[in-house]
Amino acid sequence: MISDIPFGGPVGAVRVGQVEGKLIVNPTFSELEVSSLDLRMAGTRDAILMVECGANEISEARMVEAWN
Repeated sequence: MISDIPFGGPVGAVRVGQVEGKLIVNPTFSELEVSSLDLRMAGTRDAILMVECGANEISEARMVEAWN
């Protein structure tokens, strides 16, 4: 952040899982083993840069809830 090289600002990332019907932010590896959702998102204040997801038959409404 203090260098004079071009840099678009900090990037944040989050991983969301679902275990026993509950959404979990940044689940542990053991929680991911039983999770029916593995959503990974990264972005800046201004834009989403990356979205990756794997899931086992999860509803569209639940995916939107995890996204938000």
